[in-house]
Amino acid sequence: MKAQVSNINRTVEMTPDYKVTLYLETRTPDAYSEIEKDLKSTVVLLPDSQVFQNFKEKPLYAAYEDFRRNKQNYAFAVDVLRMHTVHELGGIYSDVDDVYAGAETGGMTPLGDQPLFAEPDEVLTLDPVHVPWELQSSVESFMVNNSSFAAHSGTSVLHNMMSEGAKRYDEAVESGNYPDPTGVNGIGLNLLWNPDPAVRIRTLSKIVGPGLFTDSLRASDAVYGDLFTRLRGVVFQGQPFTFADQMARKMPLHRHIKSGAAQTWR
Repeated sequence: MKAQVSNINRTVEMTPDYKVTLYLETRTPDAYSEIEKDLKSTVVLLPDSQVFQNFKEKPLYAAYEDFRRNKQNYAFAVDVLRMHTVHELGGIYSDVDDVYAGAETGGMTPLGDQPLFAEPDEVLTLDPVHVPWELQSSVESFMVNNSSFAAHSGTSVLHNMMSEGAKRYDEAVESGNYPDPTGVNGIGLNLLWNPDPAVRIRTLSKIVGPGLFTDSLRASDAVYGDLFTRLRGVVFQGQPFTFADQMARKMPLHRHIKSGAAQTWR
């Protein structure tokens, strides 16, 4: 967290027309008291917020509690939180290590210079990427980056995404593939015992991470789904890129935000 203070402050400086709020998910807030003094953003302790209290009533909260227990799975607990927080509040979500464009950033546009436009039932995203836990030459490696995205509060796309995530989590628990003799650890601890770390990351991505994000966007937004399929054709089949306008409409955030490289999912 301390290492990200300068980048968080830079985000505030690069987005003067936006209110930047850092939602601090911690059970030891006193440990961050000195860091808070250096931050230019508003800081909200997420566990004390109404957003989080509402989250406790949601079906996907069980997955959050499961993945929150072990630091190796914490990134996937955050995957759950980001969906709920944007669905509840609306706006732009970004990981703290994502970098916002400034006047000096070549090939990118500061966010304040070009407003975003989203329909009520739409999620705006970054470009798809090749995720490192899948074979790089495989179609399965091509997923939508969920480190930054934007939507109105209450959008049905995020509601459907959370419902699908809860369904996938319940199916994983009930499958018997991840035994939990104590009945309190869920699937996360069992996955940590797997000698192949890619199995854990691949499984959790599919349940709540970029895998779920990609599948749900394609299923809930037909135009987005068609765009993703056409992009995949460009990348894997060498098809011509003839849809820049559609990409700028549905995946505009790459013009303003560069995804960070912290890779906390590891």
